[in-house]
Amino acid sequence: MSNPSFSEESKPTEEQVNDEHQIVGTLEDDSKGKAKQVEPDSDNVENGHQGQEISEQQSEVLVVLTIGVCLVAFAVGLDNTILATAIPRITAEFGSLANAAWYRSASFAASAGLQLPLAKLYTYFDAKWTYLASLAVFELGCVMCAVATGPSLFIAGRAVSGAGAAGLYPGVINILGLAAPAKLRPVLYAIVTGAVGVASLVGPPVGGIFTDNSRLTWRWCFWVNLPIAGVAGAIVLLALRPPRLRWWSKTDAGGSDNTTRPPPKCRAEQSLPLAQKLLMLDPLGTVMLSGGLASLLLALQWGGTTNYWTDKPVWGSLAAAALLFSGFAIAQRSHHDAGAASVPPALLRSRTVLASALLAATLSAALLAHVFLLPFTSRP
Repeated sequence: MSNPSFSEESKPTEEQVNDEHQIVGTLEDDSKGKAKQVEPDSDNVENGHQGQEISEQQSEVLVVLTIGVCLVAFAVGLDNTILATAIPRITAEFGSLANAAWYRSASFAASAGLQLPLAKLYTYFDAKWTYLASLAVFELGCVMCAVATGPSLFIAGRAVSGAGAAGLYPGVINILGLAAPAKLRPVLYAIVTGAVGVASLVGPPVGGIFTDNSRLTWRWCFWVNLPIAGVAGAIVLLALRPPRLRWWSKTDAGGSDNTTRPPPKCRAEQSLPLAQKLLMLDPLGTVMLSGGLASLLLALQWGGTTNYWTDKPVWGSLAAAALLFSGFAIAQRSHHDAGAASVPPALLRSRTVLASALLAATLSAALLAHVFLLPFTSRP
């Protein structure tokens, strides 16, 4: 189910705005110490916020919340690159050079395949608990990798951590979008992106330090994420206040300030039955997209290494990937009217979206290929 859009002729009323899922409180203290309601700013009603100006208390909560989100982003960014200098040692310990590519690819494949449906979770479920659940899955994957004694558990752990990361990326946009006024969002998004960039830069050196230390070993490339994510999870848990626990005063027609209203109602999407919510996550499209990515990676992994490019397993995997990707495209078109499409066809007609996706793909391909190959080519 798509979110409704508001035209100039039918803007939401104040009551509708107050019913939105807001995180930062809307009360501020006046000079006499009494609470007064912040009236909505008509210029920002469409954004779901009651004004661009926020109180000092709201600013403090927003700063703390941003720190928590940045810590999560730092942990995910660190996980993406910290293995660059550790993979040769992990490969030697496990004695399986053929699986080396999966040590990194498993995480990105799981993240790419689950990114779209997990992003839709924030539409149908509470943003706070969805974000924390994704963080827990990410940490579970890190623990699996840290205790792995063979390539199978290690690759499975990488896939689990990638699935958790897939739910964390859209969570940043949703949480900060709900918590911050529109004019502050670009700055906050830039700060979070900067945290990912810093983590990507320090990841390989930190991984090398852990790997060359006989006491820490490469396993600390994963243990290090636990305290970072633990602190971040505690911050998000405390800073995000569930809307159902908040009550506030509303001045009535007679000027009285002692009337109360119930907590905000859930959005229409979040009140749907669980079975309908799951169908809206496009499970069929998710299976086909994930299967297509796995088939493509298998072909790239086998081709030129364990098999010739002309061998049947390689061509069979490529054919399976083509069929699954085609099925995914057909599923998106058929589900579009029901609002269950992970990628609405209209979105692909946007030149801005296509150009942004192409830019992200080319930059990521260049960066990740360099990070992966560098330790193999520079070691003596």
